[in-house]
Amino acid sequence: CLGTGIRCEPADTVITTMNQCFLVGDVTVSQSGKQKTVPRGECVLDGVEWVYHDGVAYVFPGGERVYIANGPRSGTWWDINHTLSKDTVTRDVFTLWADHGKSPSNARYAYIVAPTRALPDIPKFAVSPMADILSNEPGLQAVRHRTAGVTGIAFYAPGRLVIEKDTVIEADKPCLLLLRETPERLEITASNPANVGMRLTVRIGNPAVPAAYKAVVFDLPEGFDAGKSITRMVER
Repeated sequence: CLGTGIRCEPADTVITTMNQCFLVGDVTVSQSGKQKTVPRGECVLDGVEWVYHDGVAYVFPGGERVYIANGPRSGTWWDINHTLSKDTVTRDVFTLWADHGKSPSNARYAYIVAPTRALPDIPKFAVSPMADILSNEPGLQAVRHRTAGVTGIAFYAPGRLVIEKDTVIEADKPCLLLLRETPERLEITASNPANVGMRLTVRIGNPAVPAAYKAVVFDLPEGFDAGKSITRMVER
């Protein structure tokens, strides 16, 4: 989960909520290399590598300041739907969030969600989560799953991404790309989330061998098929 270029001109506080759900059991965190159970209530923790609750881990590459609340919350269903009951309901709730401060100008966040994992497995997973954040900038966000050989890329402007030292991919227009690697070929899937037709040119190759760059053209559809993905194969 990536966020970048977060800004707010008014003097308001901006937060990113990673999850809010009913509290189930303990909340465990790893902070500056030390694992502990969070007491009931609300707290702010610096240098957090991961948070674990109800079988789900939230991993923060490089450590992060996080806010945690795990205790009773009260409200009424009438607050969100005036046809429902005004009776107050109180339940224990877990909330995890990041606070970007007042009037942020270029705030960002990055975390990895790892569901259905046992608590003893989390420290090892957090050290090597298999997902590499290649870019988290306003013009380009990208994540690569090393084991699967899959890279997801969001170009918000024409740009260039180094996937590995011998593999660079370029796009001449804003687009979404999904790159799947095999020993024989590269499978490139492209789409235009603006839902309009366009001709997109993607170049991929080894920066040390400029003559070996390959250009792949995508005529992304318009009309009823606007936004549809197109896949092309590139032989290695």
